[in-house]
Amino acid sequence: MLILNICSNPEVLSVLRIVNLVILMVRIAVPIILIVVLSFDMLSAIKVGNEDLLKQHMQGGVRKIIAAVVIFLMPSLVFLIIKLADPNNGYISCLNNATVVGIQETYNSKASQLVSKAEATKSYTDYGKAKAYISKIDDKSTFDSYENRLDVVYQIIEKRLEDAKPKSGSGLGGTGIETSSGTGDYKVTYKDGVFYIPNIRATNDSQIPAQSGIHGTHPEFGRRLEAMLAAAKAKGYDVAISNGHRPYTKQLSLWVNSTRPCSTRSSWVSCPGGSRHGFGIAADLKFNGSSCNQSNWDCNSSAKWVHDNASTYGLKFRLSNEPWHIEPDNVVGGSFGACDKSC
Repeated sequence: MLILNICSNPEVLSVLRIVNLVILMVRIAVPIILIVVLSFDMLSAIKVGNEDLLKQHMQGGVRKIIAAVVIFLMPSLVFLIIKLADPNNGYISCLNNATVVGIQETYNSKASQLVSKAEATKSYTDYGKAKAYISKIDDKSTFDSYENRLDVVYQIIEKRLEDAKPKSGSGLGGTGIETSSGTGDYKVTYKDGVFYIPNIRATNDSQIPAQSGIHGTHPEFGRRLEAMLAAAKAKGYDVAISNGHRPYTKQLSLWVNSTRPCSTRSSWVSCPGGSRHGFGIAADLKFNGSSCNQSNWDCNSSAKWVHDNASTYGLKFRLSNEPWHIEPDNVVGGSFGACDKSC
């Protein structure tokens, strides 16, 4: 299987082609050099008329001729021994395929696979890989065929991105539709692009129930999240929500069971009743299944894309120590004062 993988790699075949050329040059050049040296030695001995020296050069010449023959035949002998030992040996086939035509055929085969994959997944990442790879195809008609197929894929991706945009409001972040959610004094109101949250902490689950947005979030915040996730998926990135709305009792449990010192706990765990998760305007993300960490925000391409593009969707990463925690870009309120919960 390893041999097959090597033989299907045009870059490796290009290296093997150079190896073949070096072997050919050695097979031709070394015997020629030995013959030239032998001729020079013989002429020198004849010129000085020294029979002993001539005899010595003739004996050395025989050895040089034998060496030249051995060097010329050595690669063929090695290949013959390998083939006799294993008629199906892949390395011989690999070396034989390391020609200009063979390399182009391998490029063509790989390009065909990548283009077909892009057509199947409609992924921007797969599209990009195929687009870059077909530039290595020398045959213009083959190149044009692949490029036309990829143009169709790109149009589908662009349409998917366009469809991911919200149909109401003034843009991806925009001002959206005025909404209020929650109960009583704990309502979260959204108006003219701003989320207004209360300045008093909730004290039970019923005051901050799950809302109608994705993962129980505020509907406008959820709309923005869905638009961003759809765009990420269309471009081939793996971004998912691991946590959205969080009940009061869950936040209380996180607070009580945290191992952080009381003096710094609120920097890592929101005081119960005041978490933006509870108000439905925060979510935790995973990028390719990872949350990343404080020292490596862009731990993979999916994380980098989200961090670079969140603002386009009216979202931001407010907490410098949590690269997974995302919120709306404009929130007013939440002045709760010191946490009233003991450690």
